[in-house]
Amino acid sequence: MESIKSLLLVQDRDIRTLRLQRLKTEIPERIKAVDLEVQESTTALEVNKSSYRKLEAECKTLELDIQGYEEKIRKWTTQRAQIQTNREYQALTSEIEEARHRIQELEDQILERMEALEVLREGVLRTDEQIAECRRDGEDRKQKLRQQLDNIDEELANNRREREEFSRAIPEDFMALYERIFRSKRDIAVVGIENGICQGCHLRVTPQVAVDAQTPDRIARCENCGRIVYII
Repeated sequence: MESIKSLLLVQDRDIRTLRLQRLKTEIPERIKAVDLEVQESTTALEVNKSSYRKLEAECKTLELDIQGYEEKIRKWTTQRAQIQTNREYQALTSEIEEARHRIQELEDQILERMEALEVLREGVLRTDEQIAECRRDGEDRKQKLRQQLDNIDEELANNRREREEFSRAIPEDFMALYERIFRSKRDIAVVGIENGICQGCHLRVTPQVAVDAQTPDRIARCENCGRIVYII
């Protein structure tokens, strides 16, 4: 039974090691996922900011266009006052009216953009703060994952030391059998027998296996799944 107790302690460390190794391989992927999440969030925020800047630039361009038409109207109005023929007068008047009409269209376009800017303004004012907060949160989460990775390495080292200590109490042939079964099953190599049922495969063991499982310093194996068994 002492060998079984030691085997159970070794198995506990082996199972824990497998779990930690799986977790260790997952953490880098989790860190990448955090980076991707932060990137997607900041990109979405930057899109709003970019839209705001684009609308602002469009408004300035439209205002410059209006100034250009207003300058033309002033020039044409001055020229019109000096024109002698009615045909030329009517032509310049038509140009002036067309420019005024164009100014009205441009002012309407500016108004539309100003309304859109007003909708975006509050969100844009908070964008830089939101981006910084999003990045800070991402760094905090990644730091915790890195710390978890360091803790895993430390725990794996402790597991190895404890496993070596417990394995010293196990005969070499028993240890070799255990390791072969554990590698094969990839989960549990040593299980109990409860009410005549192997707790690994959940099938009934033979009376002889049950007797062997109670014999001190003897390794009994379930004839169904091949695991090492002991009486609970």
